[in-house]
Amino acid sequence: MDHWKRVLSAIGPRTVVIGLGTLYIVSSLAWGSVRIQGGTPAGNVVVVSSLICLLGITLVYGGSALSRSDIRPEFYPDVAGWTLVGFGVMFGMLVVYNSQPADSISNPAQTILFLTSFSSLAGFGVGIYDARAKTRATELEETVAKLEA
Repeated sequence: MDHWKRVLSAIGPRTVVIGLGTLYIVSSLAWGSVRIQGGTPAGNVVVVSSLICLLGITLVYGGSALSRSDIRPEFYPDVAGWTLVGFGVMFGMLVVYNSQPADSISNPAQTILFLTSFSSLAGFGVGIYDARAKTRATELEETVAKLEA
């Protein structure tokens, strides 16, 4: 885990979260445009594209607001890591599901965008919770050390 923390710290953990959110926004708009041009009813496309885009906007906002939160910067890589874990787990499950010999996913692009955006946001939420808990524990340790001194 320390290796990934170093990698995420080098890239910039907030940049990772904001970048993933931006990727979802751009991908949802591109996917929607292709689907509408392909004849899919606009109402269906707008609903799915809007949900994916909204999840992307939430990640962009969350990554941007991280520096204004009560979370210590040394725990930002944990937030980014959990966000990527959410994405990776769902993506891996979709790959395994789609490779099985029975029925496969009928619209892989939509399914991957939709489900990984939800799981990325869930991972972001877990990361926020984890980083806040670590921040509180660190603050408590510092308070105890001051009281003992």
